[in-house]
Amino acid sequence: LEVTPDQVRGDGRAMRFAGYAALFGKRDAGRDLVLPGAFAKTLAERRDPLPLYWQHKPDQRIGWIETVAEDSRGLRVVATIDYALED
Repeated sequence: LEVTPDQVRGDGRAMRFAGYAALFGKRDAGRDLVLPGAFAKTLAERRDPLPLYWQHKPDQRIGWIETVAEDSRGLRVVATIDYALED
């Protein structure tokens, strides 16, 4: 996820950030190439809230994804990390 400091907000209980989970037309570390529309069907069918996991580990939820959508650049995500989960 590509995040810059000006995209991060926090209040001591949670931190909100925005960034890209995938960029269209650019190879990732695994050499996968994601094209526009790759997520359209899944996003259109999704009704349940999306959890935010630490390092893709489903047993380590750290927050919730508020919005996720394809734009001209890639898959843009706005999410909140819940610090209360650390207790």
